[in-house]
Amino acid sequence: MGNSVTCDITLSPPSANPLTNIFLALDELVPNPVDMYFGFQLRMSKAPLSLDVLRERLAAPVSRLPQLTHRLVRRNGQARWERDEDFDIAHHVRAVRVAAAGPAQRLFDSAPDPNRPRWGLWLSTGNDGTWSLHYLAHHAVHDAISMLRTLELMFSDTVPAPYASGVTSAPAGWRSVPSLLPDLLKTYGPVTPWRAMEIPAEPGRRFTSRAIDLSRLRDVARSTGATINQVHLAAMSGALRDWYPGGSAAERLHALVPIDTRLPGEPDTGLGNQIGFLRTPLFTELPTARQRLNATMAATSRHRMAGHRRAYRALAEHGSEQLTGWVVKRFTAPFTTALTVSNVRISRPLHVFGTPVDEIVPLPWLPPGEACFTLASGYRDQFTLSALTHSGIDDAARLTDLWAQAVEELHGEFTG
Repeated sequence: MGNSVTCDITLSPPSANPLTNIFLALDELVPNPVDMYFGFQLRMSKAPLSLDVLRERLAAPVSRLPQLTHRLVRRNGQARWERDEDFDIAHHVRAVRVAAAGPAQRLFDSAPDPNRPRWGLWLSTGNDGTWSLHYLAHHAVHDAISMLRTLELMFSDTVPAPYASGVTSAPAGWRSVPSLLPDLLKTYGPVTPWRAMEIPAEPGRRFTSRAIDLSRLRDVARSTGATINQVHLAAMSGALRDWYPGGSAAERLHALVPIDTRLPGEPDTGLGNQIGFLRTPLFTELPTARQRLNATMAATSRHRMAGHRRAYRALAEHGSEQLTGWVVKRFTAPFTTALTVSNVRISRPLHVFGTPVDEIVPLPWLPPGEACFTLASGYRDQFTLSALTHSGIDDAARLTDLWAQAVEELHGEFTG
């Protein structure tokens, strides 16, 4: 493994919130523990680092990040952070020959050790001077936003902000919770079958990724008043009309859309999950790109998103484990949604100890029982969609191709 590098661990994390406990409990349901790991591939073209130098440079920043030096364990049914007294950065930071982005299974040479912190960083160096880092972590450790913040802190001298809890008052937060009830009740109604869910799950994983110019989505958003995410959702609706459509015709499917619940200006330590979920129609039954975008904009209005954001923040800070777990289960269960459509905006350029990151490729996870999970990111001038499916679905790449075509259809409809 090379030279061992020790870390002077001085900080401790706060108590695990309900979402951390929920994600950790999914270990008991996934067929492969690696399915719980997701992350990003960072691609660079300048100044590659050796493995030993990378470990040495990481030692100090990692020691300031409890999410990397503490392990998540379950005691009496509850998630807890415990310091890894035998923490060795060499166990987590390794070299790998794999250069291209792909499923997490390709990076783990054995099952992740639950008695160690649940993350890994893999260094890959190309013959042409390019190099990349694959970062993966268990979803109980991070959501996508806190993961990106962790990556910023890992590769710099920045000291993380103090941990904060209970930043919303209970009465104000609870007033938003009833906004979830209409969507919760709909999960008990009939749900359109999706043929992809009927394909027998196989143990292998298929990864596909497609990058397009971010300007294509921005142009549509600017012309229509939509958000980038709404344009992305409408494009996914168009793609799914042809990729395993539901029923004998293109019927309405539902997607799960993660929502960032952080408040404006709230410090982000890079630890834990601060997300909620919106179950939204994909309007796959509508025949035109214009109709699908207009319907998507109405279903994911800023007002509706804000209400869900406040409600989930209240549940995370003031709700019981049982109540929060029931709400999350109803929205995330495979029998209520076709797939997850997650999108994260990376607003600041990332650097690895001063070397600019040229490109970022999302590496999705696969929740138990789901046939497909999609994770997209907008970085610099590029928007990248990645999808992960089980190996029973043999045309995963077609989904990302259809999505790119649907973006072009929207662009032609609204800007041509």
